[in-house]
Amino acid sequence: MHGRYAYGAIGVLILARVFSIDARGLAVLRMAVAVIGLLDLALRLPDLADHFTDRGTLTRTDALQWFRGYHDWTISLHLIGGSLWSQIALFSLHAAALLALLLGWRTRAASVVAWLMVLSLTVRNPYLSYGGDILLRSLLFWLMLVPAGRAWSLDARAGDATHRACSTIACAGLLLQVWLVLFMAGLPKLGTDVWQQGLGLAYALDQEETTRPLGWIVRDFPALTRAMSHATLVVELGVSSLLWLPVPAIRFVAIAVWWALLLGITATIDVHLLPALTAAGMVVFVPPSAWDVVERRLPSFAGGSATGAPQQARPAVDAAPARTAGEWATQAVAAFAMVYLVIWNIGLWRSGEAYEPPAAVAWFGRAAMMRQSWGMFSDFTRTGWFTAPGTLADGRRVDLLAAGGPVPALEDALAAAETQGRPADVRSRYRDTHWLALFKILRQFSHQDGHFLHYGRYLCREWNRGRPGPEQLLGFEIVFVGRDVGAHLQRRPVMADYERTLLWTHDCFQ
Repeated sequence: MHGRYAYGAIGVLILARVFSIDARGLAVLRMAVAVIGLLDLALRLPDLADHFTDRGTLTRTDALQWFRGYHDWTISLHLIGGSLWSQIALFSLHAAALLALLLGWRTRAASVVAWLMVLSLTVRNPYLSYGGDILLRSLLFWLMLVPAGRAWSLDARAGDATHRACSTIACAGLLLQVWLVLFMAGLPKLGTDVWQQGLGLAYALDQEETTRPLGWIVRDFPALTRAMSHATLVVELGVSSLLWLPVPAIRFVAIAVWWALLLGITATIDVHLLPALTAAGMVVFVPPSAWDVVERRLPSFAGGSATGAPQQARPAVDAAPARTAGEWATQAVAAFAMVYLVIWNIGLWRSGEAYEPPAAVAWFGRAAMMRQSWGMFSDFTRTGWFTAPGTLADGRRVDLLAAGGPVPALEDALAAAETQGRPADVRSRYRDTHWLALFKILRQFSHQDGHFLHYGRYLCREWNRGRPGPEQLLGFEIVFVGRDVGAHLQRRPVMADYERTLLWTHDCFQ
């Protein structure tokens, strides 16, 4: 009997070690997410009026009409006002919450506000969403539930931080979330012929909207891309699973290999902030011994983790049960979220994009926007660029996409209309990742007239604002110049490989 209890105690200790996160790892994740969130806001600022006001690509009325399903479950503060100043005020509130999160001041309240603002931003204009947005709000969700301000924070300086690690349900949920991002990036690829044949990376680098110059060079070496395709699957499925082993050396190697993969992705493919967020999420698996080294090397920085008492060589594990109703509720939410993540990711993998989870948990995915998909580069269709040839009242021809999405200057639009052929860098046809996301969704739903109608009204309204009669825009077309991904891997594509597909015709005065 005593032996049975002993084995049980050992099992509990092992589980506590596996599902434990060092408080300093939580602190680094908190700071990294805050910095990346602030960077994301800064990158959105140039298009603030174009994407989030009633002058932009999606008015509040259209957002409520076309994306009513989002608004049944999630409140968007960004719908309160349609002016530029109202959005500046909301962006300022968002930035203040992220700054508080970065400093670890009122950490839980700051993470709640930051999470709500990210949800609000997403619901205001769902056209702009991409994988990085999904991961950012997912990490912020878990930061609300874990003691992210326990170390290296203003909160820790003001309080008594006695525990240095966390092994609660919420911390286990954060570990599960990060691991699912890594593992589910590879699992959908197993069922595709492209990745089974070792062509996955070559196809990914053949997507012109996102491939960087170095990516084109790598794409031209078939043996290299084939080997790297197989290696990618090994990292995503095999190396990811090694993170669950509570052996510091193995975790160090697994994290290093994953960071190398993310660095390679960043160097060859432009996926905006997603690799940075993924790398940040992995710090929760960093062994305590690494943080011990950091504290020895940076004592003044690490001193903010407690009240000045000497630090323990290894972190104590916070395995104590919740002591308040609020803490019990927090762990209950975390447990439910873990169940949802498992159900959703398995269901999505087995059934595809049409999957709908059981009603008992489906509401949570909609309300918290936890419906997530990590199977990047597992599905390849067509690649190319958009043009929007238009006609002015004086008969001149313009290309309304000369600025990569926003309304261009007259001189640029005229010059672009005269340019024929494949752009030297197709990525330059899109101003940034959010404009690219917008056009990808518009093309995906090109069979639904309303989506292009919103963008068409925006182009007409903004172009004709204050222009004299001869320069007024009469109408335009939206054309996708595209080709199949992977059709010509043995050579660089030429203009003859592309075909023009008319997606939309717009009359500015109808």
